[in-house]
Parts: sequence; C-alpha cells; structure tokens
Amino acid sequence: MDNPEEVCGTIGFVAPVHNRPATERRLRQLCRRAHTSFSRLGTSTAITFVWREFYDVATRQTVVRCVKEPVECDRYELGDVAAFAGHRLLARIEHHDVGNLVLRAPGSDIDLVAARTAEPWCDHCRTKRRRNDTFLMELVEGPRAGQVVQIGRNCLAQYLRVDPAHVLAMAKLFGWLETVLRDGADWCGSGGFSGPQTLHYVACVVASHEQHGFRPASFDNSTRSDASWRVSRRPNDPGAAEAWDAAQPAAAQVERARTLIAWARESEDASDYGHNLRVAASLEFAEGKRLGILASICRAHERALGLEAERAAKAPDAGHYGSVGDKVEVEATLLALIRCESDFGSTLLHKFRTSEGHDLVWFSSGRGGADDDAIGKVVSIRGRVKSHGTYNDRAQTTLTRCKVQQVGL
Repeated sequence: MDNPEEVCGTIGFVAPVHNRPATERRLRQLCRRAHTSFSRLGTSTAITFVWREFYDVATRQTVVRCVKEPVECDRYELGDVAAFAGHRLLARIEHHDVGNLVLRAPGSDIDLVAARTAEPWCDHCRTKRRRNDTFLMELVEGPRAGQVVQIGRNCLAQYLRVDPAHVLAMAKLFGWLETVLRDGADWCGSGGFSGPQTLHYVACVVASHEQHGFRPASFDNSTRSDASWRVSRRPNDPGAAEAWDAAQPAAAQVERARTLIAWARESEDASDYGHNLRVAASLEFAEGKRLGILASICRAHERALGLEAERAAKAPDAGHYGSVGDKVEVEATLLALIRCESDFGSTLLHKFRTSEGHDLVWFSSGRGGADDDAIGKVVSIRGRVKSHGTYNDRAQTTLTRCKVQQVGL
C-alpha cells in the first residue's frame, strides 16, 4: 500500500528535566511508530503547583497547602509532522450519548465547537451509524485545500489509500502530547475495557491530589497513574495490600468527588477542555480514554476558583460599605487569607470583595473564620463595621466580630 507523506510543520512542548529518561523513552517509541523524530532544544523554567507542609503558629499544627514553585523543564520540538495523502490530522471525535469528546491535535487551530455535537458521520462511505470515533482531517493540497472532512476509523485505509497504522500511530503520538500539553487529556488510548465508576475514580483522584498535589502525565507517578492504582483491585501481596488499603479515599473525599463531578457537569467553560470534562463527568464509567481528563478535575476546579477570585478582584471600587458601628450581613468573594505575626500573637487577615466592588477586611484571632478551601468562593459574612479607610487607592471597610460561612454549605 502506498504511503505518500509530506512534511507539514513542527510542534514544541516542555517536560520536567527530572523526568527526562521516561519522557524520551516514550517519545522514541511513539515517534518510531509514527515515522517522525524529536529533538531537545534546551531548558527553561515553568511554574508548577506542589503541596508543602507548613507549621501553623495559631493552631500549633502542621498543615498542607498548595503553592506555586518553579520547575526546570526541557524544551522539545517534534519534527516532520506528516500529512498523509495530502491530509493533515486535526482532531479525533469520540462519540457518546451524552455528548462528544473532541480531542484536538497539537498545533491545530480549527474551531471545534460544531464537532461537540457532530453525528457519527463519515464523508467517505456517506453513512451515519453507531461509531466509537471519527477523525477530522484537512486537505493541504489541490483545489480543495483547506476543506475539512470527517472520516470513520474503519474507512481511513480506503479513503487515504495509505496504511492506516501510520495515521493511528500519529494520532497516538498526538494523544500523548496532549497529556503533556493539557496535563491529562488522553485523546487516543487503546480503548475497550470497562473502567471504574466515575465517582469511584474521581474520589481516588481527590485522595491522590490531597496527598501529593497534581502531577501531570509527564511525571513517572502521575495523578492519573496513582488514581488508577488506587481504583484497581486489592493486591495479593500483604505489604502492597496494606499500602493500597491506606490509599483508599475517605468518606470526605468521596463527598468532595461528588461536588467536583456536579461542578464539572454544570461548568460553563467554553474551551475544548471544559467541554470534554463536562462529557467525561456526565458518563457513568471512567474508561481508559477519559481517565486523563478526570485526573485533572481537582486542578481545573482550583483554576476556576482562581479565575472567579480574579474577576472579583477586577470589580470597580464601590466605596465604603455601611456606616461605622453598623451590624452587617453580606455575601462576598473571599480573595485571600494572610497570616500576620506580631509580638502579641498570630492573626489571620481575611480579604473580601462584594459583587458591587466593596473591599472588606477582617482580622481574625479566634473561631468563626474561613479556611483555605473557601478562597475564591462566595461566603456569607455577619459582623460589625469597625472603621473606614483606604488601601491601594481603593476604599476599604474593616469589620470586627465576624462569623464567616461558605454559601451553600
């Protein structure tokens, strides 16, 4: 069978230096099958999220918090990305009753919104039938250059007149890159097995995330692989079984998983990733191709909360809230919790902003305050106006004797 391939560009990405052996081992394997190559261009610094232990002076306990830290990364370039028989692979559509998972090939900038509701149609055989997946391909030469076609997996060989294994190998390479670029979206796994229930798997993701923080697919023991181990069968070896038992999600982590799944299903994120996460969270089982997407649900939730806090932070200055001495009850977004140490002890500064743009602060030295989980969320505040002032050219209202509770709890 002929195999006319043309070069149509390169793709760049980064991966942690400390994981270089595993990264390059996987790259060599995938590039060999896809008839392409890669090169390491140098190193750069990226920001990652890790969990660190801190000693809380107020509670005299060790607490674990997620912090940003720099990580040294290798810069790679994937060369000779092939066009097969004058076509370039753009995306893969995985068809489900609750919606389509649309998994973009790195370097593709096509608008894939319409693909989210595309039917399992094939432009080659001109039929619509039940299919697991279809592929979007762009013609890159000839009078129809720029036209996008949707081809079923079983029709790839007849339509392209090339060995379909080469196309699928390139798709699998792109799928692995997608896990690196998007921290967990596996878009071309070897499908088929019946996976765990979505709730069980997400609960294991929560347990892994709380213990180790988020670890992307480029890490040896990624969040996905760790959660997959936790959700697997109990090992027979006594030592491994003991470790497995200790790693199982607690009741609170199962409840958090329910909350995350409900959040993902109702998310209004219009990006490709947001859409795919909605579909994956809506399905009953977390099969292999969706494990990577769900493995990033905790981080996606944290990022969403950060965006909400950022939007609240950009609200216009609405001036002071209430009058000094007034009792108030108001809902606002918790922007930050800042520990303040002095000769007189430790206090926790709460910074809030209402939807109208009122800046509120409260120095807590006892009970009734918020915890780190509430940052970025809307809380209900009951207290008294202590004083009015100005901070960073914005009106600021200081409260006292407050009680703070997260809305909806």
